[in-house]
Amino acid sequence: MTNTIPAEPAQFTTELDDREYCENLIEEIVERCPQRGPASSSERTAQGILARELALRGGQVAYLPFRFNVSLYAVLALHFGLAACATAIVQISPLTALILHLLVATSYTLDSARRGYLLRRLFPFRQSQNLAVTFPARAATRLRILLVAHADAAFTGLQFHPQLISAGAEKTQMFPWRWTRRPLLIATFGLLWLAAWDVYVLVAGEFWTRLWLTYGAWGGFFLLIFLLNLEVAWRRKIVAGANDNLTACAALPLLAQRLYPELPEHVELVCVATGSEEAGNGGAFYLAQQMQPYWSTQDTIVVGLDSLANGRLRILRDGEILPIAYSRWLNELALNVAAQDPRFEGLTVFKMPAGGTDVIPFANRGYDQLCLGCIDDDLGTPRYYHTMDDTPENLDYCQLLNSIDYTEQLVRALVRARSHQDSRTESQEPEAAEYAV
Repeated sequence: MTNTIPAEPAQFTTELDDREYCENLIEEIVERCPQRGPASSSERTAQGILARELALRGGQVAYLPFRFNVSLYAVLALHFGLAACATAIVQISPLTALILHLLVATSYTLDSARRGYLLRRLFPFRQSQNLAVTFPARAATRLRILLVAHADAAFTGLQFHPQLISAGAEKTQMFPWRWTRRPLLIATFGLLWLAAWDVYVLVAGEFWTRLWLTYGAWGGFFLLIFLLNLEVAWRRKIVAGANDNLTACAALPLLAQRLYPELPEHVELVCVATGSEEAGNGGAFYLAQQMQPYWSTQDTIVVGLDSLANGRLRILRDGEILPIAYSRWLNELALNVAAQDPRFEGLTVFKMPAGGTDVIPFANRGYDQLCLGCIDDDLGTPRYYHTMDDTPENLDYCQLLNSIDYTEQLVRALVRARSHQDSRTESQEPEAAEYAV
């Protein structure tokens, strides 16, 4: 760890109104870091600004370096470009097609679940870093709460046009057709389906004419995914990312200011601004790996914050290909907290059809975790998701402040819940419904 506090003087004070503070901080980062892509100097500058703000509130600053790719979309294009090629050559070399279909399916499944990287390693890894600011416990730590946001901004492209995005919204997809909202799950299933036919062609030594319909349909689907992601990777156009995810970054200093002075002496608060999230949760992957020896799964709870405005606050549930384990008691506690305040009565779980949040790597390593974010019901994403309109001018600051208020209430409830748990026998799992919030 490198303890470094940026030299810039503070421009914001605690006397400012919360909304004005958020506006000023988000606008400063957008102005100073216009190209805040993964593993970029602008990403590091944004983390430095956040470090300044968190240090002013008593935090101990550490930068944790790692190396990762720049573009998730180049990785996607590689996977499904290979899948399309494999589908095209099955009649020429069914063994090659089988190997490629299985390789792509395995590689993308592991990559999507943030469990390992295969084909991604064909791309260069560049220097990135995580910012971790610790507000230490004043006694022996019995509970550590991580608030995790990401500092980088997303690439944009045709696939993020609102009309394409809204086609996958929950409200536009009726049972039993909701599975169609998950194109990458469908594509991965298609790879395995074609692999089975590859085996048949290889063993039987024949290729039915009607098999071209199957291979042609799947090959066209893979080609479409390849072209959409190639377009994003080729353009390399980066959005301002005011909502995704400067809203959560701006929330960190406010939450630290509200929570830290009143936390029990045995509770440690850690505010994290990850790098390279938009490249595939690279920062969270390496942070969970690096810090597991120091952050015990028994006393650490992870709360992810991702896009806290431009929609309705939801609990984001990951699982693009493989299901991601979630903390049932934490989920119930979050719903109970929401039920106590009319502003949050609509809080429900949103199962993400694609992509992933920074809590996935922590879930894989056994941490209790939960992620909060805003979703527009008409789109199935936040408004202006991964578009050039994700600017400070288009932020719903009222929703942002409500999201910050809810996160504060949730953390306070977590502290009470864990204090209650400590008084019980260690073999019992906490029942969230028993806690007064």
